[in-house]
Amino acid sequence: MSKTDNPPQKFLHVRAGTGTIGFDGMGAIDFEKSPLNQVPRKDAEGNAFFTTAELNFDNDPIIVMRRGVRLFDLTIEGAHNTLMVTPEIAEISNGRIHNSTNGLTPVTCQFGKRRRPYLFGNLSVHDADCFVDWDNSLFNIADPSLFEINKSRIEDGKVPLEHEIEYHAENVRFGNVAEARAASSVSRKIIPSRLSIYCKPVDIIHFTATQALISKCLYDLVMGQERPKYRVPGIVASRPLVQVEFLDPTS
Repeated sequence: MSKTDNPPQKFLHVRAGTGTIGFDGMGAIDFEKSPLNQVPRKDAEGNAFFTTAELNFDNDPIIVMRRGVRLFDLTIEGAHNTLMVTPEIAEISNGRIHNSTNGLTPVTCQFGKRRRPYLFGNLSVHDADCFVDWDNSLFNIADPSLFEINKSRIEDGKVPLEHEIEYHAENVRFGNVAEARAASSVSRKIIPSRLSIYCKPVDIIHFTATQALISKCLYDLVMGQERPKYRVPGIVASRPLVQVEFLDPTS
């Protein structure tokens, strides 16, 4: 396989931000009250560890938020491979968000008694650790509580966003996805620092069930928007920067 003509891009580790975690400590969506099918999600190795939450009808479905979730601009549910975004943010992203999904469907999100229009989609690049060019990728090993997509010490404010990460190991190479996954545990997680990946260029990468990456360009665009006090960005991203190189998956 050969490289694409796209130069390496800068990405950040992204996780759910303040206001998008329910009072019960879960994610934003109340799946029991929402019209979503849990479809087993197989990775390139044939493993089905998690599910993708897909809409089961298209006629103005209502997605119910968990208690405590505030209105947001953009949020990602890692284990269920879902994304929700306001129409305004999707529009100003100039296709960056749409191109990172399998398509966006208009939905209504219910926050207690309030209802607002959103767009719902599933990320097109998911479980991306199965598509890594291992010879040209580097990883660090760190405390998982700094990088979990739905909950982390950074998101809780217990660790500053610009916190200098203390790694268990740096610039580690792995031979394949099985070897890399074996290096992760309850107390340790592999964190990409340089990532070469066989897939189309996108701005949001669902790397593993608990890790996602967002292009710095898209993140800066979302965070730079003015918003009313009652609405939160929905995501928070932190360093270190990840250099991502997209490789042609067809050649």
